[in-house]
Amino acid sequence: MRNITLLLALVLVGGCTTTGKPVLGDEATIAPGWSRLAQSSNQALHDPQVWATLLGAVLLQVNDLDEKLSDRLRKDTPLFGSEQNADDASDNFRSLTTVAYISTAMLAPGPETPGEWFSIKARLLGAEWLAVQAAGSFTSGIKRLTQRDRPNNQDDRSFPSGHATRASIQAQMANLNVEYLSIDTTSKQAFSLAFDSFAALTGWARVEAGMHYPSDVLAGWAVGQFVAHLARSFIDPNQQQVLVRPQSINGGSGVQLVVRF
Repeated sequence: MRNITLLLALVLVGGCTTTGKPVLGDEATIAPGWSRLAQSSNQALHDPQVWATLLGAVLLQVNDLDEKLSDRLRKDTPLFGSEQNADDASDNFRSLTTVAYISTAMLAPGPETPGEWFSIKARLLGAEWLAVQAAGSFTSGIKRLTQRDRPNNQDDRSFPSGHATRASIQAQMANLNVEYLSIDTTSKQAFSLAFDSFAALTGWARVEAGMHYPSDVLAGWAVGQFVAHLARSFIDPNQQQVLVRPQSINGGSGVQLVVRF
């Protein structure tokens, strides 16, 4: 916890600079419009991290593969050595995704004046925090409906995995923030791989800990990815939109076509 606090303190100091890049959070809105939400939903449904993981969760029900994998991983605990270690690791890796999205939000370019900087950061972090809470609430609702017993029979809130949901969406919020950092593409890809790995290890650890079946984790991951797509509509509403702007050209008039990705 001390290391996390120190990291966040350093980020707060280093985040008060700007590089002239687009400011993430400046266009945040509570009303992105039905068209944008429909577009984000469509993108989410075509994202392999959503549909492929859901398909995997369904296929795991064939021949009780879900239960067999769960039993084997609980027995062998190949990565973490024991169920308790795995349980602790799941909390730690999920916490890493929390630190990732908060710290990258702070490091994303912002306005030069302190007042505007803090306002934008509050808006950005508030929107991302609400997205995380929405994903968690959606997962909790599914848990109440399905009432699936956990592998260790601790309770009936196994499906889907709340840890996997939260780690998944927090990793995606961190990835969104990294898109705005003034670093090269290779570095951005490295950060994305690290954040996604934290989320994946969170889910794996939950299975080894006997808290979830593999399909629970895959479903939780899919929920996190889907809500992350929707969250972009509120946080960065101009992203992936085609804009047409008037422009003066050598004393004449014209239009400028802008494609935001």
